[in-house]
Amino acid sequence: LCDCREIEFPGENLFGGYIEYSSFSKMDYTRVEAKEVILYGHGAFTIENVRTLLEHGCKKVRVMCRKRNLCGMRIVSWLVAHCEWPVPGNVMLDAFQKMYDLLGFDVWTAHSVKTDANHSFAHISQQTIFGVTDIYFLAGYYDLMEVVVDEIKRLSHHCAHTTKGRKLECEVILKAVGTLPSFKVDKMLGLQELH
Repeated sequence: LCDCREIEFPGENLFGGYIEYSSFSKMDYTRVEAKEVILYGHGAFTIENVRTLLEHGCKKVRVMCRKRNLCGMRIVSWLVAHCEWPVPGNVMLDAFQKMYDLLGFDVWTAHSVKTDANHSFAHISQQTIFGVTDIYFLAGYYDLMEVVVDEIKRLSHHCAHTTKGRKLECEVILKAVGTLPSFKVDKMLGLQELH
C-alpha cells in the first residue's frame, strides 16, 4: 500500500489558486476549465494527467520537472509489445524521434540515454516507466502543453517563481510527484517480511 509523496512550495498560502496532488483521486478536475495549469513532475502519471487536464478544458498545461523523462507513443508501444525479440534501443529511439520532432526535442540528448556518436546502440535508464500516449505530443505541437525543465522556488498570487528566474502565471498547480510505501498495514498485522 502507498501514501502520497508530499512536497510543499514556499508561498502556497499566498498562491490564491487551487493546489492538489494527482494521486488518490484528490484532484477536482472541474476546477481547471479555462485555466493555466502547472503539472509538477514528469513520470508516467504526469503524462496521463496532461490528457486528463486537456479533456477537462484547461487553457494550457506547463509540465514542470527537474529532468525530462522520455514518453512513449502508441505505435512504438505496439511495436515493442508485438515483436518476438526485444527491439534494440537505437531503433526505438529513432521511432520516438519522429514524434519528438513535433516538440523540437532531440531524444538522443535525454538524460536517460547512453549511446555513441553514431547512435549504433542506445541504453535508456530513467527512474520512471514510460508514459505511453500520443496526446502528450499533440498537445505540445498545438501549444496546449509546454515542458519546463526547472523547479518552483516559491509561489506568489497566481504565479510560480522558478529557480531559473522565470515567472509563470497559473491558477492551478497539480503535483504529480508519486507515492511512497506505507507500512501501516504491515504494522497492524505484525508483518516482518513477505514470502
